Amino acid sequence: MNPTNPLQGSDSPSLDYDTLRREGLRQLERLAGPEWTDFNPHDPGITILEQYCYALTELAYRCDFPIPDLLSRDGKEAYGRLFSPTRILTSHPVTLADLRKLVIDVPGVKNAWIEKVADYSPKVYHHRYGDPIVAEAHERLIQLQSGEGGTPIDLKGLYRVLIESSDVLGTNNDEIVTEVTKRLHAHRPLCMDFASVEAMERQTIQVKSYVEIAAGANPEEVYLAILGKIEGYVSPSVRFYTLAESLASGKRADEIFDGPALDHGFIDTTELSAMQRKTGLRVSDFIHEIMDVEGVSMVKYLALSGGGAWQNWWLNLEPNKVPVFDVDSDIRLERQQIEVSADYYALAKERYRALQKNSAKRPALPEDVDIVPPAGRDRRVGRYYSAQHHFPEVYGLGERGLPTGSAVRSSNNYKPTSCFSTRCWRTNSPNWRISAICSVSTQTSRRLILPPISTIPL
Repeated sequence: MNPTNPLQGSDSPSLDYDTLRREGLRQLERLAGPEWTDFNPHDPGITILEQYCYALTELAYRCDFPIPDLLSRDGKEAYGRLFSPTRILTSHPVTLADLRKLVIDVPGVKNAWIEKVADYSPKVYHHRYGDPIVAEAHERLIQLQSGEGGTPIDLKGLYRVLIESSDVLGTNNDEIVTEVTKRLHAHRPLCMDFASVEAMERQTIQVKSYVEIAAGANPEEVYLAILGKIEGYVSPSVRFYTLAESLASGKRADEIFDGPALDHGFIDTTELSAMQRKTGLRVSDFIHEIMDVEGVSMVKYLALSGGGAWQNWWLNLEPNKVPVFDVDSDIRLERQQIEVSADYYALAKERYRALQKNSAKRPALPEDVDIVPPAGRDRRVGRYYSAQHHFPEVYGLGERGLPTGSAVRSSNNYKPTSCFSTRCWRTNSPNWRISAICSVSTQTSRRLILPPISTIPL
C-alpha cells in the first residue's frame, strides 16, 4: 500500500479507482462492440467514465465514515438526539429505598433512614354533622379538637428522616438538613409527607481490647486494619459503585439504572436494605470482625462502653443517637504476650484519619454513571459537490450549460449525459440511478446514498 494514499490497494472495489476504470472499459468493450474503438483519455465517453469512477470512489469514501462522524452535526455531540441510559432508564423516587438513596446522595450525609411516624402531634379529629363544635358543618369537618363525638383520624403517609452526618467535608448540619428537606419535598409522592428531618446526635463508642498478633505480622498494618473493621461495623458508610463495577457484578443495565439518578454513583439496594439502624452492639460481633484481620491470632479481651459502664456482652444504644467509633479507644496489640510499642498505634491512627479525609464521596465522572458514546468528527456529509461540475466547460454539463443560442442547446435532443449513460449503464433495475451522481443542482447540500459496488448491475 502506498503510504501517501491509504486507499490505494483497498479491499473494497468501490474505493479502488483503477479497478472501477478497468471494469468500466471492459463493459464498454462488451456492450459497444466494434462501434466504439477509441478508449483513449481524449474520448468524451472515457472522460465521463473517469468522472463516474471518481464520483463512486469519493462517495464510497464518505459512506465509510464511522457512525459517530456520520451522526455529528455542526460540531455538536454525535449522539445528541439519542437518549442515554441515565435519561431513559432512571425514574423519580417511588419507594422508600429510592428516597433513602436520594438523601444519602446529598454531600455531607453518611447514612440516612426514613421511618414511619406512628405517634404524631397534634391529633386530628373528624366530626359529624350536627356536632356543637362545628359551626359550619359543610365547611369544617376536620378539627384539631376532639369535642363531643369527635373521631380521631389515623393519618397515614407521615415519615421522619434521620440523618447520620459526616465530618469529612465539614458541612454544617443545618445546611445538610436544609438540602435534604428540599430534595425530599421536590420528589415525594402523593399522600406522603415528612413530619421531621433531623441530623442525629452521636453516641461515642469506646472499645477496650487486648489482641494477640502473629510473630511475623506488621503491628502498624494490623492496627490500621482493626480500626477500619470496627469503624465499618459500628457506623458503616454506604458505598457508591461505578457503572463498570455494577456491570462486573453481573447486574443488568435495567437493574443498575432502576430508581433515581444519583450524583455520586449507584447504590446497591440489597446492601442498603441490610444497613438498618442499630439498637445495640454485640461484643461477639466485634471479636469476629477483629479475627478477620490478617495477622490476628486471638482476641484475649474485649469490652464496650457508650459513655457509661463497660459491657462484656451487649451494649444498648440510645434510641435517637447514632453510634460513632472512638479511634482513640484502648486497643492494645501483643506479640508472644509482650505489648508492642505505642508508636505503632500513633502511626496507624494518623494514617487512618488521613484515609478518612480522602474517603469523602465526590461527584462521579460522566463515564462512571452513564454510557458515554465516542465523540464524532463533523465531516459535513450533507454537503456534496456534484461530479458534473468537474467536467470542462466545453462539455456544457455545468450550471452554465452551453452558451445561449447554441445550435446544440436549441436542439430538442439536447441531453448531455444521455449518450454515455444510455450506452453503458442502462439497466432495468429501478434501484440504481447513475445520473444522480452527476446531476446539476444550484444547492450545495445534497444527500445521496451509494449502494455497494457489488450491487451495481453491469
